[in-house]
Amino acid sequence: IDHSGKNVLITNSNFNGSLAALVAYDLSGKLVFNANLGILSSGGHFANDVAVDNLGNSYVTDSYAGIIYKIDPSGNATIFLNSPELAPAPNNFGLNGIDYHPKGFLIVSRSDNNTLYKIPLNDPENFSAIELSDQLFSPDGLYFKNPNELLVVSNNFGGDNSRVQTFRSQDAWKTATLTDEFLSPGEFITTVTVKRNDAYVLSAHLDIFSSGGSTDVFSILRVK
Repeated sequence: IDHSGKNVLITNSNFNGSLAALVAYDLSGKLVFNANLGILSSGGHFANDVAVDNLGNSYVTDSYAGIIYKIDPSGNATIFLNSPELAPAPNNFGLNGIDYHPKGFLIVSRSDNNTLYKIPLNDPENFSAIELSDQLFSPDGLYFKNPNELLVVSNNFGGDNSRVQTFRSQDAWKTATLTDEFLSPGEFITTVTVKRNDAYVLSAHLDIFSSGGSTDVFSILRVK
């Protein structure tokens, strides 16, 4: 579900890459569109995260490919960016979290190489890695607290280095400096949102799911 308030939902059946779709509903629960993303390219897919720009276009990361999809407000889907440079090795998780900056670019996290990318909306092929002051640990969800501060969920795939990191930039996200961390060792945290300046992060236990297990217990952590 997109944290911008556009009420956009991403669906993905499981980890076999058989489905990638973006489904949108209005606040009454009426279906607005159901965009099939998997038919736009061959291979496996994992539709992961979504961001919405100021014109109502949605952008979706595909963690099994170096692809970002664009879906207009009517549900028409296209490939916004497809770069072999962004594709992970087989059986790895690549592009992950995504958020929109009002200056006209996206920031995207990539889990397999611990990188954040800046992607201009008007020239997506001209993307660049953001120079960070500190290490990321399998970055997942992203959230702009304001144009100069970004929350990054570094989940370390549920390991001891799991944490929520706050980075600040003073040069339009060419570089960024770590300003705060919330440690959550052992928690497989995924996505983050903010309510009244307090951040909340989901502990989804994906380590249990990916190893073939199951759980009915989930938690939301308040970032302090």
